Order: sequence, then structure tokens, then C-alpha cells
Amino acid sequence: MQRGELQTWLWDALFPQFCLVCEQEGALLCSACEAGIELSGLFLTVGVNGLQTVRSMGKYEPEKGLGKLIEQLKYQYATAAVGAVQRLVYRWFKTQTALTRPDMVIPIPLHRRRQAERGFNQATIIAFAVAAALRVPMIDNALARSRATKQQAKLNRTERLKNMTDAFVVKKPTQVTGRQIWLIDDVYTTGSTMQAAAQALCAAGATVHGFTLVRG
Repeated sequence: MQRGELQTWLWDALFPQFCLVCEQEGALLCSACEAGIELSGLFLTVGVNGLQTVRSMGKYEPEKGLGKLIEQLKYQYATAAVGAVQRLVYRWFKTQTALTRPDMVIPIPLHRRRQAERGFNQATIIAFAVAAALRVPMIDNALARSRATKQQAKLNRTERLKNMTDAFVVKKPTQVTGRQIWLIDDVYTTGSTMQAAAQALCAAGATVHGFTLVRG
């Protein structure tokens, strides 16, 4: 057994993974349960703060496979969820034959302090998969958080809107002026986060649509 194989074997032995749906040992999401996840596709016309539309791969249902996978990626910081998320994104885009490709995709950024704590941005992971599926650039340095904000999941609608006011800044306006952009995030609930980011991009001269894994 080679060194890499030994390390993998030891990791699996010490920290076995169990499927989020059927609890079978072997993977965070087994192949059968992954194949069984239904990706319906939801379309929402928004027209608020420069955000024109939002596409989502399905409805957020925390007790089902896709919902559990997002919880792992977002709150448990499980890097094992990354591959499954990317495969599901690729699968969904294969069913979409009438999409107009944007010029680029941009993930909703985390504040630098939160990203340092988490180690990664789940929106960037999703944006990478979307960019690959659409064959367009993924730009992750044009938009930034101008300040740290509270976690949206802990706030009501009014508090969410206030929390996200002026929360984003376009660092490189020349990258986005006159461009069709897809903003990428994991969940669209009240829309306050995505609308605030879209407002900043729109002020810089971009046309903005949204994409999320699910709609809350």
C-alpha cells in the first residue's frame, strides 16, 4: 500500500462517513441517494435593487438530500460535500437547454474575517461549478463585503434588510461595467443578501441575475 493510499485508509477508518439520507457507511451522500435527488428548477422575477431574476435548482427542504447537503457545506464546513454539490450543479445544467449565458459569474463574497474562520466560501464553490457548466469566467475579486454582517439565518426579514444595507462594494468597476452577470449563492430566502450585492453591481453598470442551489 502506497503512502497516499495508507493515509486515505487511516482517515476513513478513524472518521467514517455516513450517507446523509440513508445513513449507509461510505460517503457523505451515496451514489443511489445522490441520483435520487430531484432537481426541479425554479424561476423568480425579482426586479428589486437591480436584481432582475433568480434561478434555483429546487426548493429548500432541510429533511431531504439537497437540503442536508447544503447544511453540511454551510454550517458543518464539510469539504466532503463539495464534490456532490458540483456534480448536482453539472447535472442540473445539462437539463437547461434555453439558457442565455452571462459574461461571467460572481459568488456572493464573505467578509474576510468569516472566510478566515470557515476556510472557504460555499458560494465560490458553487460559482466554480456554474462557471464550468456554462463555460464562462468566474470572477471572485470584483465584489467584496464592505463590513462584517450578522448571520442572516438568525434574523427576521426586516432585520435582514437592515443588516445588508450598503454591505457590498465593487472593487473593480471596469470588470463589470456593461456586463451580464450571474450572482451565485447557496440559498435565496428573502433575497436581501443577493439584492444588496446586485445593487452595488448595478450601480457600477452591470446587468444582474441570480442563481442559487435552492430557494428558501
